[in-house]
Amino acid sequence: MHDPLLEQDLEKLLAQLREAPKTQGELVRALRLRSARIGNLLEVLRQKGVIHTTRCIADERGRTVNLWEIRTTASSAESGTFSS
Repeated sequence: MHDPLLEQDLEKLLAQLREAPKTQGELVRALRLRSARIGNLLEVLRQKGVIHTTRCIADERGRTVNLWEIRTTASSAESGTFSS
């Protein structure tokens, strides 16, 4: 199923991660999307092998959170295709 809004949101998220690894909270603030939406987008990309988290950091409240980054070997990250 082709979902233009999903693909648009995925591309925006990837553009942010191309700049630098980010936490989910940083992505929420940068993209102005709800945390649940960002979480779903991160899960889609993680399942496709496009992104991963190799480390955790402390957020502004001192909680441990994942730092997401683009997987360097993922060719789908640059191809712009996210169909299932």
